[in-house]
Amino acid sequence: MESNIPQIIPDIAIPMIDSNPNDKNQSAPTTILPSVDNARPESMHDTPIASPVIAGDVVGTSIDTQQRKILGSFNFGGNGGLQNQNNAPLIDKTGLVSETNFPTASTVQVGPFTTSSLTPVDVPGSALNQFTVDRLVNVLFLVTIHGGNDNYPVDGSSMQITGVDVFNGSPQQLFTYPVNESWYLTFISQNPTTKLITGWTLNSNFNFATIAIQGSLPAGNHILKLQYNINGTGIAEIDLFEVAYIVLGS
Repeated sequence: MESNIPQIIPDIAIPMIDSNPNDKNQSAPTTILPSVDNARPESMHDTPIASPVIAGDVVGTSIDTQQRKILGSFNFGGNGGLQNQNNAPLIDKTGLVSETNFPTASTVQVGPFTTSSLTPVDVPGSALNQFTVDRLVNVLFLVTIHGGNDNYPVDGSSMQITGVDVFNGSPQQLFTYPVNESWYLTFISQNPTTKLITGWTLNSNFNFATIAIQGSLPAGNHILKLQYNINGTGIAEIDLFEVAYIVLGS
């Protein structure tokens, strides 16, 4: 039995050549031959040839893979790379430009820095230079500290470290973390007969603490810094620290 289901066949297009063969950007009109009976033709569109892109023109922020277009506000630089709206290079002939795509800053300070405050106060020299982002970004905040609380051997008191983001002038807490000292015993006395321990001296040393926090920061101005205070009694002391951030794509 002969099927009545329509068959899909392509139309046949014959380009009608323009009288000016030197114009390479012209659109070639088409003439469609009649379709076969009982057949449903495929669509055929006459698409003009796109105009050439000139280096230096603003061409886009992203590539649309279906439309094959670059959209937005990036520039093609004179060296063949891609620049942002501030003309800073994003990509060049050797790859991603790290300094532009992943802004970073750091500082190393040697103390001692001390406080007996029960509430957080700024760690001297820990504030990094202000940076500005135009949209929500992911940031890696890195801190290394050597310090502690001198009363840790007495009552277990510690030092509290707080990471702060001053966002558009308003301090925002990013994290808070206790730093304890390490302890050990010396001058241990022992009864030679019973072998019982009869006395000792408790000692402590500052510890290194390393903190890595990844978080999202909103569009605006940011200043990252450290604060510290005591938990319990005694004096919190930092004798060395490093603080840094890396914006994970701007």
